[in-house]
Amino acid sequence: MQLVVGGKATRSQAEWGQAQHYVEELLQKLTNGCRCHFVLIAHIERETDQVLGGSKITMSTLGKALGPKIPQMFSDVVLCRREGDKFMWSTADVSADLKFRNLPLSSTIKPDFSLITNKWLSRAKGVESPKDPE
Repeated sequence: MQLVVGGKATRSQAEWGQAQHYVEELLQKLTNGCRCHFVLIAHIERETDQVLGGSKITMSTLGKALGPKIPQMFSDVVLCRREGDKFMWSTADVSADLKFRNLPLSSTIKPDFSLITNKWLSRAKGVESPKDPE
């Protein structure tokens, strides 16, 4: 938002939209334009579900329109939670907008990025690049 309005105290709807657009473009570049793994860590907030009613846990970001778009850019979206002194990832919490491609459907996944990279590597090994003609 600072890049769009600077230190201005009040912000117009158009300025919010422009700032959201910049964040979305940056995320698109990082997820689609870079040949590396990219992890986004975000705070969460509860949003009202306009279609089904009730509420849903989504990523906290600028405004309300951008949060639901972000999970589409990623293969896995997990919710981290703590029970006592133990931290766990969940891909099964129905109150949150989650995805699992490399992780199992579970609410008690050990928080370990190697679970994701190992699954990705196993799929990458199955797709061999064609050999150059001699």
